[in-house]
Amino acid sequence: MRKLKLSNAAIKNILDQLDEEEQRESAPSRSKRTRFPYRVSALTVKVKQSQEQVVSYLVPTRNIGRDGITFLISNLVNAGDTCTLDLITLRNNWQSVSGRVISCRYIPGSAYVHEARVEFDHAIDPASFAPTAVRARILIADDSLMARRLLSHLLSTLNVEIICVEDGIEAVKVAQEQPFDLILMDIEMPELDGISAVRILRGKGYARAIVGISSQDADDVREKCLEAGCDDFIAKPPQRDSLETVVNRTKPEPLVSALLHQHHMHPLIDEFVAGLPQRIKELESAFAAQDMKWLTIEVRKLKGEASGFGFEPITALATDAENAITKELPLTQIRLELSKLMSTCLAARPATCQESCPSLPLDQETEVESQDEETPEEAPEETPENITA
Repeated sequence: MRKLKLSNAAIKNILDQLDEEEQRESAPSRSKRTRFPYRVSALTVKVKQSQEQVVSYLVPTRNIGRDGITFLISNLVNAGDTCTLDLITLRNNWQSVSGRVISCRYIPGSAYVHEARVEFDHAIDPASFAPTAVRARILIADDSLMARRLLSHLLSTLNVEIICVEDGIEAVKVAQEQPFDLILMDIEMPELDGISAVRILRGKGYARAIVGISSQDADDVREKCLEAGCDDFIAKPPQRDSLETVVNRTKPEPLVSALLHQHHMHPLIDEFVAGLPQRIKELESAFAAQDMKWLTIEVRKLKGEASGFGFEPITALATDAENAITKELPLTQIRLELSKLMSTCLAARPATCQESCPSLPLDQETEVESQDEETPEEAPEETPENITA
């Protein structure tokens, strides 16, 4: 097994210098935009250098993306060499991935260190290995175009996908149709104000994070937001640090199956993960109806299935939610346990990665979907009077 004969400090210094050089480049390529920091000190790479010879290396890694990985290696390997890599997940499991060397260059002044880039044969989910690869989904509800633009701009460097709506009616509708990690809800909106929208969502069983936003920073406004069901409150104009704190608090840590190394389980893991958004809707519907029997059944299903697919944390949180229900704790406490369970379900990562791989950005630019500049459509059939809990 070959490896670099350098101290950890020396290796870190080289990796940091390479990152700094890349950041100074004025026009990063697409592949650089879709790479995420991935620092593993000793990753096993087996390079097939001829028909008979396979050489094993322990390499320190630099970054990873859906299409490939970059690492340091002790000697030159040739472009086109095939290889196998045992990628280490966030939970210290491993996944064997095949690929080929696309480049290997000597790093000037490093004596014998080379930087190798490998392209995977099949796309992987980088969020299983790099937490910064997870893209939080945020719904912004604000009737002010410039307020939406400002929020989108302040959030743009935090690796988020943003959907914008301009009133409370649309916020309720979109929040029930799509999974979000966070809703930023303006309190003062026409048609349906933010506090009423939050109450409706909570009444419909919505258990995920909602943060109220208002130019009124009085204590009574903040209190009304929290009483309506908001998890937090931010005063306008928003500060980037405050937004970053809220996003990081609600952004789910990637949950990786402990069974990734078992390739025969990959289709089943993918199927289980793909079905989780619908399972969340069932939980929310049961909670909204306060049907504790139905809610218990759905929670127990998750508890009994999740660990079988390598997602033990889901089983543990489902157990906590079941206990809260069976002990007949207050609804606010049950909602809290369900919120933890739902957020963890949304964080579950598939074993394989296709074009539709969740939370995976194709670039670093914030995607904002808004009807501000679209041709006006017919008014929605829903009104404040007929949107009820």
